[in-house]
Amino acid sequence: MTKRKPLVFDRYPYAKRSFVYAGDKFRVSGGPYFIGTDDEGKRTRVPMGERGVYVFRRYCELGASKWIEASDESGTVIIYVGRPRPSKQVEGLRLKPHTIRPAYQRKRRKKPSEFVQRTLFD
Repeated sequence: MTKRKPLVFDRYPYAKRSFVYAGDKFRVSGGPYFIGTDDEGKRTRVPMGERGVYVFRRYCELGASKWIEASDESGTVIIYVGRPRPSKQVEGLRLKPHTIRPAYQRKRRKKPSEFVQRTLFD
């Protein structure tokens, strides 16, 4: 039996026309969570995903599994971005994809003040 090798890419499409390239900073939220019960019998949901700002290294695919390899000050992290599904190895773990966004705030164009609008258009 031959071993499959993951497909490795140097960019990841986080939106329809937007990509994160190797070396770019991006923000991560969401991700997998664990569902279990506490001592009182109540269902609990424990977030297991990574959060914060990371530097993109590469995007990998192996069959249905898709992940991003990224780094921060503490080291390398694996960020799951595949389809939502229950884990085959751990009972109660739900693999939900992380949300990827750019790390910077887009600058919004300020509306001109009322005084400037009156002087320009009168």
